[in-house]
Amino acid sequence: MAACAESVLEQDYPNVELILVDDGSPDNCPALCEKYAKAHENVTVIHKENGGLSDARNAGLDYVDKVAAPDDYITFLDADDFVKKTFARQMIALCEENDCDAAQCAYEKGAEGRFSETGSGPYQTVVKTSEGMLLDQRFKSQSWAKIYRASLFAGLRFPKGAMNEDEFVTYRAIYRARRVAMTDERLYYYLQNDQGIMETIAKRMKNNPHRKDYLLAYEERIAFLNVRKSRNR
Repeated sequence: MAACAESVLEQDYPNVELILVDDGSPDNCPALCEKYAKAHENVTVIHKENGGLSDARNAGLDYVDKVAAPDDYITFLDADDFVKKTFARQMIALCEENDCDAAQCAYEKGAEGRFSETGSGPYQTVVKTSEGMLLDQRFKSQSWAKIYRASLFAGLRFPKGAMNEDEFVTYRAIYRARRVAMTDERLYYYLQNDQGIMETIAKRMKNNPHRKDYLLAYEERIAFLNVRKSRNR
């Protein structure tokens, strides 16, 4: 969690607010969150009972609804992950320079805890309508490694208790965007963790009641897009 928080606080973009959600953690996470809040004026801490990843994200979104302007940008970081120092500046520039409401960057996946030195560009930028981006196989369904106008999540929340929660929500937020940008530069680091949620579920997949949540998410997505398609005929 420390690497995640510090990567946000070290951003070279001048106006960043960090929202830390303590989801009823039994370890020293609550105290660490308060330590950051006392040391930095741009840190807000939300303490709540344990409700899982979706519920934690929703608590953060509830706070954003109260304080953010519609044109402000938001992003999601899982506690084990972190971003490059230039993440906010570059992602916001992608949106502003291309008249977009959302953007996605590439990510590095590993257990090193630091970005590799490979990959120095030139990097490709793709800009499409929301419909076009949702049909692009390079566009990922996960909510992280992206930046969004806050207005895209107005009234939109993650399903509490569901696995593959991003599959239920990300496409809905992106569909609300006028245009979306995508870069193949790796600005987000996804830390592989043997004790992480997906690894834990995979080991117990046979008897896990949420093992087929992704199918429900796909069914909802098909229905959602079919309704929009019929309206546009």
